[in-house]
Amino acid sequence: MKTIPSLRKQVDTLLMALRGLANVLIFLSFVFMVFSIVGLQWFSGSTHYACRVGPLQLSDTIWPKRDNFGACTPP
Repeated sequence: MKTIPSLRKQVDTLLMALRGLANVLIFLSFVFMVFSIVGLQWFSGSTHYACRVGPLQLSDTIWPKRDNFGACTPP
C-alpha cells in the first residue's frame, strides 16, 4: 500500500465508510428492537387464548372464534 498511493486512498475511504455503516447498524438494531417489543406486546396471547374445540393439530390452520355470546363457532 505504500507504493501505490491511490490504493491507500481507497482503503482509507473504505474504512471511513465502515465507520458510518456502524452507526447505521446501531440505529437499525435499535429500531428492530423497538418494533419487536411493540409486536410482542400487541400480539401476545392472540393465538394461545383463542377458542379451541379440541386439541390443536399441526394440520389446523384456522381456529374457531367466539361469537357475541361467548360460544365457540366452527371455522
